Amino acid sequence: MGWNYKSRVNGAEEYFARRLRDEGREIVKRVLLFLLVLLMITSLSSCGPSRFSPVSRRLALQLVAIHSLLGTSGPYGEDAIEVLEEDELGRVMFAFSGSIATGDDGTATRYGILAVLIAQKIPESLTHVYFYDGINFILHQLELGEIRNSASLTEAFVMERFTEEQLEQLKEENDWNMELDEDRLFRVPVSPRRKVRYMTDVSQQTVEEAFSAVSEGFRRSFPLTMDRNGNVIHFVRGANHDRDTQELTFFSSVLLMFDRNGNLIEGTGTMILEDLWDYREELRAFKEANGWAFYYRDVDEDEAVW
Repeated sequence: MGWNYKSRVNGAEEYFARRLRDEGREIVKRVLLFLLVLLMITSLSSCGPSRFSPVSRRLALQLVAIHSLLGTSGPYGEDAIEVLEEDELGRVMFAFSGSIATGDDGTATRYGILAVLIAQKIPESLTHVYFYDGINFILHQLELGEIRNSASLTEAFVMERFTEEQLEQLKEENDWNMELDEDRLFRVPVSPRRKVRYMTDVSQQTVEEAFSAVSEGFRRSFPLTMDRNGNVIHFVRGANHDRDTQELTFFSSVLLMFDRNGNLIEGTGTMILEDLWDYREELRAFKEANGWAFYYRDVDEDEAVW
């Protein structure tokens, strides 16, 4: 039998055409399977409180902590956030650990602050995060080295340092499992860059001058948060530097409030903080004395800074 070039070519074409059809069907099947799985994941993620990616929710919760707690410009160690509980309406109770140089022992030792906080609402749009300003947290002082990274911050670790009564009281103050009260909400934008803008709204020189009028040894300023009227709170730490021992030997803690134009609020815009570990009532009283807008709905949209 002779070699038939044409039949061999035709056979090869049919073979490869068949292979392409089979592979094409397989690709279509895989694509359809992928889309089905993606649809199932999307459907599940849109239900209940866990509808965000871990990164997105962590950012929102971290912002609640940064805008509530003094001197915590970022997480202590790694991203030390642990979700403890969620109620039926989407509130989140979580633990946060940050560090601060206290000077309680006459040095610049950095101690850990452990806080339990409650976020009232995190919308699917992730444009803002909402909480009850001034009453949404409780604090506990950590000794140096008690917590080293995010793996150390567990529910068991938190429960050893807060009583059940403390946590239940925090829940009660924040309407746990009750209908959401929009009229009591404070909100901040979910945007890392907004925090930077607070520092630029008030010049460093203005902050230092305001601090120097009541204390000495300006060390560092932490912008806390801003209400919808544009009032900005700065938390300032002061220290005297001993040139002989090269140690920071004295610390002070001062709260400053500036208006939307960057001017210190006259008369009531300065307060020396008495207790660095139990300042919730002091901070709230300071805000009240300066006309702080605790509730975002109380500010007309045309006048609001955000």
